[in-house]
Amino acid sequence: MSFWYKTGAYRISDHQFAEFVKMATDEEKLRALDRSAVAALVEQAVRMSGRQAKISTSFPAVSDLIREADFWAGQENQSVVGEQHVDRTIEARIFRSNLAEERIQEMIDRGTLMKAFISSPAKRPVHSRQTAPIRKKRSTFLSTVN
Repeated sequence: MSFWYKTGAYRISDHQFAEFVKMATDEEKLRALDRSAVAALVEQAVRMSGRQAKISTSFPAVSDLIREADFWAGQENQSVVGEQHVDRTIEARIFRSNLAEERIQEMIDRGTLMKAFISSPAKRPVHSRQTAPIRKKRSTFLSTVN
């Protein structure tokens, strides 16, 4: 059974995606991916696009996933990249992307970082009794130092 995905103006089948994966692994002399690893890559590419009927055309991002999955397979002395290596790659990327958010939240919790919310003049309600023009406030980022 073959599936077709829209990639912008183009349609790509799962077979064509597998051919791209093969080409990428051959060009960079990486380990081959088994079927389950290719399927996991297809699932992630669909997740990256945000729609089930579309697949991410960000082939550099998919290539990065392949390289990192190859690294994890090498760490386990495997000759072929499997689904578990692709899953580990995805989990590691999620973990890395959450590090900054967690660090900022820790700073807020400790009180070393404060958020400043300043509304823009355009969003303020205009009253009929108001005669003075609304002055723009500068956007400021407040940070306290320990």
